[in-house]
Amino acid sequence: MSININKDHFPLITITFPEQFIEEELDNFFSYILNLLDEENEYKFIIFIDNIKKPPFKYRKKVIDFSKNVKKKPNYIKYTVIVNNNSLVKNFIRLVLNIERPKSLTYLIDKKNMEVELKEIMTNKPSKKILRFYPKKQKNDKLKEDIDQIQDFKKELDNLEIEIAEKHGLVENTL
Repeated sequence: MSININKDHFPLITITFPEQFIEEELDNFFSYILNLLDEENEYKFIIFIDNIKKPPFKYRKKVIDFSKNVKKKPNYIKYTVIVNNNSLVKNFIRLVLNIERPKSLTYLIDKKNMEVELKEIMTNKPSKKILRFYPKKQKNDKLKEDIDQIQDFKKELDNLEIEIAEKHGLVENTL
C-alpha cells in the first residue's frame, strides 16, 4: 500500500500514510509536496498517520530535511493537521516538530477526538487542549520585537531619570 494523496476537496488536501512504506514512496511524496508548494494556492493539509504502528526513526533526518526544504518555499500553507493514534508515533512527531519548527501552524490530534477537533480547527476555533506547533518567528519579527522592547526600556529610563532629578531638586517639577 502506498501513501495516498487526495485533492478532491481542494484547497484541503488529505494524505494517508499506510502502516509501512518504502523510502522511495516517501521520497516521491516529499517531491510531490515540494512541487505543489511552487503553485500559488492556499493549502490546508490533513495528514493521517494513524496507520503507522512504529515510529519511522530511520526517516527522521529525511523528514527534518523535508521540513527545511518546505521552509524555502513561499508560504501558502494555512495549517496542517496530523491525525495520530499511537503515543510512540506522536512523540516521534513531537520530536521532529521541535527540532525543525513547521512552516505554518501545525496541529497534532488523536484519532479518537478527530471529529470534534477537526471541526474546531476548520472553523478557526481550536480548543486550547489541541497540541499545536507554531512556526519559528522570522528574524524580522524578532528584530521588531527587540526594537520595541528597547524603545519601551528607553522610555522607562527617561521617566526614571526625570523622577530622580525632580526628587533631588535638579529640575523643576513640570506638573
